[in-house]
Amino acid sequence: MSRRGSNSGRGTSGNPRPRGTNLSGQSGTWHRGQFFPSMGQRHHSDPMFMGGPRIQPRTDMSTFDHQQLHRDLNNFLRRQENEFGQHMRPQRGNSGRDVQENFTRNQRLDALRRFYNEFGIRHPEAARDFFFQHPNLNFCD
Repeated sequence: MSRRGSNSGRGTSGNPRPRGTNLSGQSGTWHRGQFFPSMGQRHHSDPMFMGGPRIQPRTDMSTFDHQQLHRDLNNFLRRQENEFGQHMRPQRGNSGRDVQENFTRNQRLDALRRFYNEFGIRHPEAARDFFFQHPNLNFCD
């Protein structure tokens, strides 16, 4: 079996390529003295699993920031329960469809409003985009 292609993400010596930032703070990888910026990701501030539209303005952010936002969001949504002990975090056995069936759209939007109020300092662009899409929801209620 050929090893060609098995070093994906590695330098020619087989060592991992160093990840980091360039002088302007942009994230990416370094290889042979050259910097290759990461493409980043685009976040749905009103997540589709919570009933948000598929087509909506999305927030550009680094992969790291996007993963951190979803860690924070998942932990927050796990604590949002209804009277039957069902929570809003999507996971195996609790799909986005389940979340939408167990909670009204207003309940889900209120949870997102509270999340972006609590974590907006860590994820300001996503919070700004959420409240821009939902001007009837107040920031810091």
